[in-house]
Amino acid sequence: MKKMINKLFVATIFSIMLSGCGGSGEQELNLEKTIDSETGREMIGNMYVEGLPIVKEPATFTLFAAKSGNDKSVSQDEKHILTILEDNTNVRFELEEVASNANEKINLLLAAGSDLPDIIYFWPTESTVINNTAHLFEFTDEILREYAPNLVAQLEANVPNGLDMLRKADGKIYSLPVGPYAEYANSAQSIPLIRKDWLEALDLEMPTTTDELYNVLKAFKTQDPNGNGKADEIPLSFCQENAQHKHFNFAGPWGIAGRNGHDWENYFQVRDGVVVPNLDTQNFKDYLAYMHKLASEGLLDVEGFSLTYSQYKARINEGAVGMIVTWMETDDIWAPVPVLTTPGYEGQEAKIGQKGYRTTNLNGFMITKSCEDPLAALRAWDYLHSTPNLKRIARDGNEGILWVENPDGSATVREIAQEELPANIVSKTELNYTIALRGMGPIIFQHEIAKPDLNAEDLSMDALRYKYVPMYEPYFNTEFLPQRPMPSNKLTELSLLQTEVEAYMNGFIADSIINGLSDEQWEEYLKQLENVQYYEWIQFQQDFLDGKF
Repeated sequence: MKKMINKLFVATIFSIMLSGCGGSGEQELNLEKTIDSETGREMIGNMYVEGLPIVKEPATFTLFAAKSGNDKSVSQDEKHILTILEDNTNVRFELEEVASNANEKINLLLAAGSDLPDIIYFWPTESTVINNTAHLFEFTDEILREYAPNLVAQLEANVPNGLDMLRKADGKIYSLPVGPYAEYANSAQSIPLIRKDWLEALDLEMPTTTDELYNVLKAFKTQDPNGNGKADEIPLSFCQENAQHKHFNFAGPWGIAGRNGHDWENYFQVRDGVVVPNLDTQNFKDYLAYMHKLASEGLLDVEGFSLTYSQYKARINEGAVGMIVTWMETDDIWAPVPVLTTPGYEGQEAKIGQKGYRTTNLNGFMITKSCEDPLAALRAWDYLHSTPNLKRIARDGNEGILWVENPDGSATVREIAQEELPANIVSKTELNYTIALRGMGPIIFQHEIAKPDLNAEDLSMDALRYKYVPMYEPYFNTEFLPQRPMPSNKLTELSLLQTEVEAYMNGFIADSIINGLSDEQWEEYLKQLENVQYYEWIQFQQDFLDGKF
């Protein structure tokens, strides 16, 4: 039957100019609205302006995505949320997944400027985005408010700066957020854990000062706490390859703590709006001296400077290590270590972390100019934001598998026994990635996330973190650099400065902890800080904090 379509009003065609370092381009949107005589619904092309389904004739959008090693799915249809999306919207998101080097591959595609997917859907670097805006659809405020009302309303209700959070340095929006905005469990970035069974075996108390920790580690080294008659214990270990396990996580007693464990975040602190250097202070020098003392007596695993993460985990799993910093361990042999005090620095104690630490990726969902119906793609993405349960399904699969809804509308994580796992799945984590999008779902806020079961017989990692985070929150710093985009030229400038500073500091810190640091070496080091442009790097951070770019 011939479809009768009546014109609602005169066609409006407008252009959005997109520009970037890679060039510039123009994309026209035909916003001519019509009435579908079959349904009486308002349309633009094949897309209904409101309601479900989103499109009249089925539409498929290709999504360039990175596939996690934990994802054991054979077909994307195993991901429950994608089936729900298609059934309710008539829109299919077709994942084009790559298992490695996703950022490199999308950069090559963007450089070519052709054969682009409809949607870029993973965690690209900031430079990848701002250098390629010529190929990206611009989400104007008007477009977002009309065609992504759920997302906009939630951002404005939960984020202090609302849509402004998404703007690049040119004031435009090219990407939308994915994943949890700020999970409570993420606020303390690394948890220091100690073998409580070793403490009990040696009749030792939980250390509360750095002197007490030294004595405990000394006992771990010399008194055979694992009881095997061998001197095979590693009292304290770390791993520079992974931010959750880096050495700076031990610097809190000296007042050194950043937003997270990445080394550069601990090179400075923000106090009363001023970026203050950490690396030229007596605090830092004394921290290095303490770590050298541990290393010189075999109490610190100095191989942590070169260990791979898998090697580090193997040492922990073999039961050879007495104290670590980590995301979390569920074995009940571990207990959290409080924030320690150290002589001369009482009252300066700090912990790496940030209350309300933002983890959502602002560049997770981008529509390219190759997409023939960007508004329909946007509406489909917005649909996933329409209820908390849709977000939970996107993050963790259908209700009843990894989460359950409570009578008050909240949700609780459901613990799953090993025997409940599918045949090809060996862990709850693998199941999560296989049936859901995990951290790549729509932006989800704390009150919507399924909370861990704190009453379970065996507490999960998240449950333990919920339990332990309160003891560290009072020690978080309260001022940090803003999390906002930089212009492309400033990103390049920062990269050049930071590469030089980090390269020097990596060698200096490792050498100072392993071999020690004399007063003469310290004075020479202070001169080298100027040579590697550390203070120019500090000024760069100050200018960024002050909004000069």
